[in-house]
Amino acid sequence: MPVDARSARTARTRKRIVDALIAAALAGETRLCFAEIARRADVAVRSVYYHFENMGSLYAEAVRRYEPRVAKLLVAIDRRLTLEARVRMLVAQHDAVYSAIAPLHAAIRTNPDALDSPVVRDAMQRLRLALDLHVRETLRDELRAVPDRHAARERIVAVTSFETWRHLARVQELSRLRRTRHMTTSVMYEFVR
Repeated sequence: MPVDARSARTARTRKRIVDALIAAALAGETRLCFAEIARRADVAVRSVYYHFENMGSLYAEAVRRYEPRVAKLLVAIDRRLTLEARVRMLVAQHDAVYSAIAPLHAAIRTNPDALDSPVVRDAMQRLRLALDLHVRETLRDELRAVPDRHAARERIVAVTSFETWRHLARVQELSRLRRTRHMTTSVMYEFVR
């Protein structure tokens, strides 16, 4: 087989394996193994082992491939809009990000190799920084006007965090409408006390 054809076939197989993991995670499957991924990708188990040394390296590749999808969900918000409109948009975007990452995050949490992956940890850190920047940019003028702007930003980041979202969604089992209302109200409280 020519080298180019072999490389293309290798890339297709690797993509099918990663796509299978992402699809399984998005379907709510959390306890995945190489055999299950191979079955879903319709490849031999040895192919999964050939491409990935462990589940951590497979999850790392899945996160690398999924990250651009998530990044597209955060867009700049026009600061000429009213404070309430901006806060609603900010919360809606964060909710969309969390809804997108929650299934993959749940699957990662069940796999020690994935949790230990520097790629996964770095991606989580980049997301936290991006969300923090999103808050700072969207509410820049209002944050400058409050006496304790750094503490206010920290509180806003906390109430719009994945952990808060997850608690509202999973523990309290609130609908999307109710959890975004709670988050919006909490952010607005920082400026209209």
